[in-house]
Amino acid sequence: MNRRDLDRALSRWRDHDLLSEEQAHAIAVFEAAERGESEDAPREERPGLAAGSMLAYAGVLVALGAVLGLYVTVLSEASPSVQLGISWLIVAVGLGLTFGASRLPAGAAMTDALGFATAVLVGWAAMQTFDVAGWLDDRNVDEDVRQMRMAWMLTGVAVAAVGWLLARRFSPMAALAASAATVWTAAAAIWIFAAPEREGPGTVGGQVAVIVGFGLALIGAIAPKVIGIDERARTWLLVGALGGANIAGFIIAVGDGGVFEGLLLAYALGLGVAALGLRSRVILVFAAITLYEYVGVVVFRTFDGAVAAIIILALVGLGTAIGGTLVQRGLADRFVPHFR
Repeated sequence: MNRRDLDRALSRWRDHDLLSEEQAHAIAVFEAAERGESEDAPREERPGLAAGSMLAYAGVLVALGAVLGLYVTVLSEASPSVQLGISWLIVAVGLGLTFGASRLPAGAAMTDALGFATAVLVGWAAMQTFDVAGWLDDRNVDEDVRQMRMAWMLTGVAVAAVGWLLARRFSPMAALAASAATVWTAAAAIWIFAAPEREGPGTVGGQVAVIVGFGLALIGAIAPKVIGIDERARTWLLVGALGGANIAGFIIAVGDGGVFEGLLLAYALGLGVAALGLRSRVILVFAAITLYEYVGVVVFRTFDGAVAAIIILALVGLGTAIGGTLVQRGLADRFVPHFR
């Protein structure tokens, strides 16, 4: 068994609680010693395997885009019932392809992308269902407005449920759709129950989305087994949860200003501390993105969008690039922990 196969096997056994982390590490060290190499030596990967995985992801995501384009163009002229039937038929096909690809010897990448695509298609089909039921009609009648908002929330619930189920067994990437939908659902619930007079979830809904996103990311970072996902799914969970929280926080900062601008800086610093403590690249990236957003908002407000604001942002970006280069050269190894 080569190293890559061993790593896959150990990961699968850990995910099913057949081995502890310590046992898996001990086996990896022993096998590395038998091969006469360091356990920390870089893993070899066949170029064809990496290229094939990328093609599988790209192909499925292009197909997803084509299907959504089909909905918007050709099917837009069809009757609502026809659109609804085709939407759920495509979801069924997506699920079937996901299960089938999972049985292929080298179908992990295709299965991963198909699971994510299926979760997205569930969201579209759910909205089609509510449209046919008349829940998306907004005629300024209280009951209609409440039904429309319920439709948004229940769509989020559907995507989150399907995404979590697929992420636990077949598709780590589906955790991206599931975590983003969970943040969406939290904001939609606030829109229904705490901001009934507003046209959107509002400031309260946005802050709830931020809190839920950060909380979900924290659970995924420190206790992924609580929600039954593996290491790769945890990465996608972090991307979806932090991405949702970041978008909500940025929209509030731009729209309301004031203390919410300061909260962007607080979010960035908090994420930076969490990234260092948890040694997570994903969290570190979102800490940097949030910091850039804070600097951008402050600079553009201060200079009212003048050329000076653009120059300052360019200098900040170049400074970050130079700092990243220094870290890559090993100049910060004594101060910066190794990130996962």
